[in-house]
Amino acid sequence: MRGAGFSLPVEPVPLNGTASAVVIAGWNEAALDAVLGQLERLPLREWIVVIPEHATTAREVAERHARSVILPAGEWTGGAAGRALGAARTGADIVLFVDGEQPAPAGELARFLRAVDGGMDAALNARPSGIAKFHRRPPADRLLEFLNFSLGRRDLGVRSLAALPFALSRRAIDTIGAHSLAQPAKAHALLLLRGMRVGLGGSVPRLAMSDPDVRDHLEAWREAMALRGVRLSFPDRRRNRAAAGEPAP
Repeated sequence: MRGAGFSLPVEPVPLNGTASAVVIAGWNEAALDAVLGQLERLPLREWIVVIPEHATTAREVAERHARSVILPAGEWTGGAAGRALGAARTGADIVLFVDGEQPAPAGELARFLRAVDGGMDAALNARPSGIAKFHRRPPADRLLEFLNFSLGRRDLGVRSLAALPFALSRRAIDTIGAHSLAQPAKAHALLLLRGMRVGLGGSVPRLAMSDPDVRDHLEAWREAMALRGVRLSFPDRRRNRAAAGEPAP
């Protein structure tokens, strides 16, 4: 750790391929410095720091860390589009996506790298929902859980690309396209629909999530229905479609 008079130990993470990170910076200078300090402990060849417009202090912080590749994002002022911008700038075999305003221990981030290096295409944040009853969950969690359920991955619960951190394989990024990461729900659906190996990595408590982008979820279901039909492969046992002269679903 720079300027502290001591250094943190390097996290032993033997990898078969190359790894980079995409850091979504914000306006919290201390948090970003802490995030990059933890990344220093991991075997990353670089990290792409996506800087929002007017966040000059974030750039100054990133420049203090040797492996930073600074990506000024023009008129981008935040949100998931930064993930797409960062993903398009790296060709690493494994890409770790982290929140520049929420430090996480290097040991926990290493679990995401190991999961993808071990064969996963997407290692999601294994954070719990925190509330057992579905009807008492916030709207964001309800949409995420229903999306997973409707795509045959009830086991994932509320886990998805909506929550940082997560890691993706090069195969996953090339399959769904880096640009799709600007819409987390749609990108998550594409991973499942196209047969990517999706599982859990580390567990990092989340900050409060903003209200879900309903349009993003609608795009996800539209993509799913285009590939699997309007019922998403669920049988219709309540209606006799043949009697009405309709084709079976």
